[in-house]
Amino acid sequence: MESLSRSGLRPRAPVPASQFADPCIRSSWVRDKGMQVFSMFDPSNPLREVDVFVEQPIPFEELYSNALLSRVGETDTRIASLPDLIRMKRIAGRPVDLEDIAALTAGREVKDD
Repeated sequence: MESLSRSGLRPRAPVPASQFADPCIRSSWVRDKGMQVFSMFDPSNPLREVDVFVEQPIPFEELYSNALLSRVGETDTRIASLPDLIRMKRIAGRPVDLEDIAALTAGREVKDD
């Protein structure tokens, strides 16, 4: 959250990003608000947004082993594979995620694991 905040991203929810680090607070978000992802956005660029799952939907080791390695600027970065991205979007299930799935799968056959 510190890195995302330093890069100019702000929480969509009216809470400090630092609260994400507290497991009790995250549990209350899930229990009381049905939250699945904590969204951060860039107020100066509405296309720049990051969603972080409040609870781990897929084991990290699985996502890591399937991830693609890509260079972003000066940094080697792991990016979720297309099947894993689609799977995570299905789990989140928000209207925007369902639209993303349609766009990601348009004209492609995507195999579910």
